[in-house]
Amino acid sequence: MKCYVATNNLRKIEITKTVLTEMHSQIEVVPCEANSEVSDTPWDDDTVIGAINRAKNALNLNPNADLGVGIETGLREKLGKIFEETWCCMVDREGNEFVGFASGNVVNRTRETKIIINSKGSKILEGFEGDEEIRAQSILGSIWSAAILMKKSSH
Repeated sequence: MKCYVATNNLRKIEITKTVLTEMHSQIEVVPCEANSEVSDTPWDDDTVIGAINRAKNALNLNPNADLGVGIETGLREKLGKIFEETWCCMVDREGNEFVGFASGNVVNRTRETKIIINSKGSKILEGFEGDEEIRAQSILGSIWSAAILMKKSSH
């Protein structure tokens, strides 16, 4: 089985390999370029839309792919706070979509953190680094969720 994951982010690639090889020992995970068709810093539903678009584009751009994976990290404003969240979508050749989600860092509004609007009208968060361990766990959680849904559907 050949899986194309739409990212050049080494952390996302390694986590995808770890999760998918546990689910399917004969899988090859290949990174590829695939557009999310959303802004560089997606907000709200654009984050899951970006993950779905990346997965579909990874599958469609690689004719020998059995599975396309899209992982998108973005921001959501809720209850007066901003949360970092990660969505993962896996799409197979039969058109099945498996979507997983995990929440990550909470953005504290400080003097160093501000929201700006760029020339395209997109909101961008500046001055926020976030905790890398929390971010990694969010990525892992979203990929595991999608992979478990995919595995359960095959039974």
